[in-house]
Order: sequence, then C-alpha cells, then structure tokens
Amino acid sequence: MTKLASIFARAYDALEAEDIDGVQAAMAAAVDAGATEEDARLRYLEFMTGWLDEEASETELEELFGNTEGLLEAAVALEDPSEAARITLDISDILISIGDIDDAEHALRVLSERGDLASEADSEARLLRAQVLLDHQEDAEEALSVLDGVHASLHEDPGYVSLRAAVLIDLERRPEGVELLEQALAREDDTELRYQLGSILREAGEVDRALEHLLRVRERDLATHEVEVDEPVPADEAEDLRRYLEDVLDTLPDPVINRVAAAAIRVERWVGEAGVRDGCDPRTALAFEGRPATDDDEGQVDALVLFRDAIIALIEDDDAIIDVIAMSLVEEFDRFFDLELIPGM
Repeated sequence: MTKLASIFARAYDALEAEDIDGVQAAMAAAVDAGATEEDARLRYLEFMTGWLDEEASETELEELFGNTEGLLEAAVALEDPSEAARITLDISDILISIGDIDDAEHALRVLSERGDLASEADSEARLLRAQVLLDHQEDAEEALSVLDGVHASLHEDPGYVSLRAAVLIDLERRPEGVELLEQALAREDDTELRYQLGSILREAGEVDRALEHLLRVRERDLATHEVEVDEPVPADEAEDLRRYLEDVLDTLPDPVINRVAAAAIRVERWVGEAGVRDGCDPRTALAFEGRPATDDDEGQVDALVLFRDAIIALIEDDDAIIDVIAMSLVEEFDRFFDLELIPGM
C-alpha cells in the first residue's frame, strides 16, 4: 500500500467513526503527500464532511451538491475497485435520499459494468439500482434484470428477497412473489418479510391468509416497541398529536375534509386487533372508525384515531410527525372511501 493509499484508508476509518477532526487531519496529510484537488478520494471526503456538518448553510449545501455529477464520474473511474465502489455507493445513496435520482442511477449502472468489483460491492450496487428502478423510474422489467445479476450468495438474504418479491408483484407475477416470500419465511422467520407477505395477500383479497401474518406482525411490533396498549396516552402528548392532525386536515380541499369534519379525534397507543381484522394496516399511524364506503353506501367516519406509539416507531424526530400523519391519512382515505388523494398510491 502506498503512503497516499494508507492515508486515505485512515480517513475512511475516521469517516465511519464520524470522527470529522480525524477525517480533516487525514485530508491535510493527503494533500501534503501529493493528492491534488481533482482526486476523487479527496473530493469525496470533502463532500462527506460537508454533508455531515449540521451547521452547513443552505448555500453551502447547494454548492456541495452542485459538484456531485463530476465526483461520481471520477469515482467510478478510480483504479482501485473497492474505492470506486465505496465512494459511488455512498454518494449515490445520499443523492437518492434527496430525490436526485438520475445521476445516481447512471453511476450505479456504470459501476456495475466495471467487471472488477468484489461480489459484495457489485451486488450492493445492483440492489440499490434495482430499488431506484422500481421506486423512482417505474421500470420493474429492468429492475428484475438487474437483480438477476446479484451474486447467488445473497439470494436468500431478506433484503434481496423483499426487493425481488416487490418487483415480481409490480410485474403482476404475484404467485411467484408470494412463493418467494413463503420460501424465505420457511427458512427463517422474518417480521418484515411476513409484513410484506401479509400486505400482498390482503391486496389480493386472501383475507384469512393475510390476517395470519399481519396479526403476528402486530404482536411482534408491540413486544419490540414495548407498547402498553391499555395505558392512556399522556394528555399533553395527545393534544399535540390532535393539533398535528388538525393542521394536516386544514390543507385538504373542502369536498375531502367534509367527509371527516364531524368525526371525533382520539389518541391511543397502537391499532387494535379488531382494527387489523377490519382492514387497518397493523403499523398504521391513523385509522378511521365508522362505516366504509361501498357501491351502495357513501360511508361515514365516526372517529379518527391516532396511534401515538406507532407514530413514535416511524419517526426519527418530531419534524417527521406531520409527514407520517399525512401519509397515513392518504392511505385511510383510499382504504375507507377508495379515494386517491395522491394519484398512483
């Protein structure tokens, strides 16, 4: 290993430990050892320290992301395949998280085409690209082709199984997706795969089979999050959540909000077993109580029930509460009234 390579290895270790001072010290040492400002490894470290800087201004972040296309091109072309993979995967993952999809997908495709990556890195690039193709570019055919190239050692990994099953469902190959999930669960019980299978079966109208899985997911989630379902939610927290919901409701058009305007609002810990049997997602943050719409009945909502512990399980900080409630509200309008507030959901 050359002196410069050793310095960058030290920088990567510091980055993984979120030791920003250590990263910056290594960057200075790399420059002293001959690294130029065009070196993709140095540019990557500059990007990551800027990304991790909680005090970075909006202008600084805009400048930071303004150079990612060139950085990805330089990273993919690095001689060392492990460094090319590390940098491309890290930057692509961040770009995807902020919705900058096209540059990330292109870089991941080019990275996979190198042909000299370790199987683990190649598979990671393929998995990330397949997720992008499915979720953001609506190209399930290409996503399946990409997944076919994932190394066989990962074919029983829950992440691979889950993504492949989702792709198969999108391609209207439900029996294959269900079989894949059932085989995985027979090998090793996994709550996330069980949740996915239950949701697929419910969507297909196989209610009894779906409930077998979804009720077990609810039971495990309650244990995992140590939920005391019969404990009342503290009054101040309940009031805060009501206000969040009211703020979301105020953004809806009158014809939509009128469907729930007379409904009471309650706050509980987690959706009950009866709610799941009635059609609620076992992890929902909000549910409607009342009479769902049918061909002969326009339906009626008697109560909107927020689930405090489920919300806490879904968020990293309070800033995300509004988004979680809004998304659950969209899903409930679809479930209860067959009304799509967001087309395509």
